[in-house]
Amino acid sequence: MREIVTKIYRFEELSEKAQSHALEKYRDIFVSDSFWYEDLLEEYKACLEKCGFYDAEILFSGFFSQGDGACFDAQHIDVAEVLNAIIMTDRACIDREFIRFYTLANHDAIECDILQTTSRYVHAYTRYIGADSPFLTEMETKRLEEIIENFRLNLCYTIYNRLEAEYQYQTSDEVLREFFIETECEFYENGKMV
Repeated sequence: MREIVTKIYRFEELSEKAQSHALEKYRDIFVSDSFWYEDLLEEYKACLEKCGFYDAEILFSGFFSQGDGACFDAQHIDVAEVLNAIIMTDRACIDREFIRFYTLANHDAIECDILQTTSRYVHAYTRYIGADSPFLTEMETKRLEEIIENFRLNLCYTIYNRLEAEYQYQTSDEVLREFFIETECEFYENGKMV
């Protein structure tokens, strides 16, 4: 009969090289499922609703490839609420034309949709705003679309930046070290978990 004795280490007892190996090997331990971003998406869906985008679905991919980003679709857009949210974030946009849009929107005389491009990606530019109103000229409609589109793009960037920051945090050395130490994870000498 042969007996093999293996030494087991806590994270802080590992060599620097083994600690680095453990950090890299288990880097994605907290982001391997959707749990890390679910609450964040719910928070932003509520924010989008307050801005007039109802029953929103947020889509994203990330974080290190071409085409990564975030966007959202909405089942219903309350144009008056969207314009009100724009006023709250950028009072400089208010001019005579904007006030006309706002007045028409408050009388339900403008409809808006988020339309999808044919791209296979899900970043901010894979969607765009389409507006329609019998009371607006083609040029006015384009201007309204531009105003709402800029607001939508800023929301997409905000959502993506927040998701990326959370991802960076969840995969950081600091968080992993803290987890390994507090939960008293055990490792082999090479940094592989027992």
